[in-house]
Amino acid sequence: MCFLLGYDARRAVEVTVVASLLTPLLGPLAVAWLSPHGAALDPLHLARDLGLILGGGLGFALGLRAGIGAGRINRAARSFDGVAVLALISVVLPLFDGLRAQMLADPCARRRCWRSPAR
Repeated sequence: MCFLLGYDARRAVEVTVVASLLTPLLGPLAVAWLSPHGAALDPLHLARDLGLILGGGLGFALGLRAGIGAGRINRAARSFDGVAVLALISVVLPLFDGLRAQMLADPCARRRCWRSPAR
């Protein structure tokens, strides 16, 4: 997308990496700010879990790069893109399992979630 819009792709990657690294710190703050009734999540546990997710992904990627080799990964970049998309789909689809039925059963649920508390 950066190439299509004429932006520097390296800068976009830098911003993405910095944002990902800040997620364990900023994620709990964003949840607390965006949930009007208070989240049922402990901020420290959320920060720890997000840090473990990011650290696990980083460790897996570094291990894969060390095991396969950077040159081989570069030569098979298209294949790795496909593997990444399949991995993303395998994670995202279960997250939305049952969401359509829930939305059809209670279409006003979204509005109730964001309504201000009664005063």
